Amino acid sequence: MLLKSILLSLSLMAFVSCDSVKEYPWNPNWDLNAPDPKPEPEPEPEPTYTVVEVTPETFAEKLAAAVEYTTFKFAAGEYTTDVTVTVNNVKFEGPNAGKAGNAADRAEEAVFSANVTVAAAVKGFAFDGFKVTDNFQLFLNDGNEDVAFQNN
Repeated sequence: MLLKSILLSLSLMAFVSCDSVKEYPWNPNWDLNAPDPKPEPEPEPEPTYTVVEVTPETFAEKLAAAVEYTTFKFAAGEYTTDVTVTVNNVKFEGPNAGKAGNAADRAEEAVFSANVTVAAAVKGFAFDGFKVTDNFQLFLNDGNEDVAFQNN
């Protein structure tokens, strides 16, 4: 009789506990002693560049008003005014940005025959898609990082 009571009690306990316990499949890779995982941080969004169209006549004035994350799109023509880049993350893109300097399908050129100086500690400068003459010089300074000179 005692054995029947024990068995009945055990079966009732199993029945009651099965209703209140949620089961999860076992994963052998679980480390029960590991701390709770932290979610991955959200990636920083890519900055948006402001695009400013320039011509040989407007270039120096518009560069003087440049702010960080500006892309200057150069029209074809000859650029002869020496300039200094003083803000971070500025791109100079000629009409042939992204095309190799010797590509047969290059468009009419923006020709640089002036000096471009990147001020000390400026980070993020690109000069892409121009024709440069023997008079052109690009001056870099201490602390300049992430500078690209390509497709010229």
